[in-house]
Amino acid sequence: TRARYQTAEEYMQRLKQERVKTVYPLDKEQALVCSVREGDLSEARSLLDALLGHMLFAMGGDFTTMRARALELSVLLSRAAVDGGADLEAVLELNQQFLKESDYLRCISELSAWLRKVAERYAALALDAADVKHNDMIKKAANYMKQNLNGKLTLEDTARHVGFSPAYFSKVFKEEWVRLSISIWEGSAWNAVRSCFCSANSP
Repeated sequence: TRARYQTAEEYMQRLKQERVKTVYPLDKEQALVCSVREGDLSEARSLLDALLGHMLFAMGGDFTTMRARALELSVLLSRAAVDGGADLEAVLELNQQFLKESDYLRCISELSAWLRKVAERYAALALDAADVKHNDMIKKAANYMKQNLNGKLTLEDTARHVGFSPAYFSKVFKEEWVRLSISIWEGSAWNAVRSCFCSANSP
């Protein structure tokens, strides 16, 4: 189960009460980058609030220092979105827009709201890219299975055909198949495919 964090202000108060040393939580920054890359909006919000709370506490509300750190984070998150499959040109254009907006930030509350917007936007781009990738994968797999339904149809061969590992393809298959592709199958064909893949995933 992933850790849950409070708001930035609550996190800062906890740090004060526990007299925590102000070592920058690099592990949370790395987890935030990972959550954006995976398009996990909820986790990105939670981790970002933890980072903001730490910055408020460690930097004593120094706006200039916090702004510099926030700009570093915005670049890291933009690259995470690209790693997650987001279009590079779209990300670079958005990054330029965010950097321009940052010139007009005048207080910590505005900075915090801006950085939350940045994280959520990049996570959404990565999530959209993953949805498109999965959609294409399922359609390609569906065509392959229809062509090979009367032969020996295996999870491994289908995964190889669409260019993914059997484990990853199996995960996406179970999560996305019904939503994306069941409408293109006749009942008997769907039952045969489902039976094949369910047996392949059984222990």
